[in-house]
Amino acid sequence: MKKIIERYAEGESSLDEEHSLRDWATDPESGSVDELAWAQLMRGISQAKEAKPEQPWEIPSRPVFRILPLGRLAAAASLVLVLATSIYTLHRNYQKRQAQMAYEQTLAAFELVSIQMQKANNSLAYLETYEQTKNKLFK
Repeated sequence: MKKIIERYAEGESSLDEEHSLRDWATDPESGSVDELAWAQLMRGISQAKEAKPEQPWEIPSRPVFRILPLGRLAAAASLVLVLATSIYTLHRNYQKRQAQMAYEQTLAAFELVSIQMQKANNSLAYLETYEQTKNKLFK
């Protein structure tokens, strides 16, 4: 019986083997746990084939698409339009504020660079007078 079960599981059994397997499943002799599990499966398949549904199943009928009344549709469209416009305006204002902040930070950075450049120019002027004085003394 084990060989027939293996052939059935692999899909290689003949119709006669399947019938004998179903007959065996109705009253299995004592066997291994696997064989008893197969017997129970085969009994379930046989019962499912013989069972008839109590009521035929029907597809529930309902409208697929309902058109909203024109007033509700117009109200929904205007609400969407107002929300989209306000979101767009808020986003543009946010971008402008970000650009203004970046501009101010850049100006502050350039001011610091300018201050450092002025200090460097003062140091160069001092070095130039030092060079002139040194040249006068050592000539």
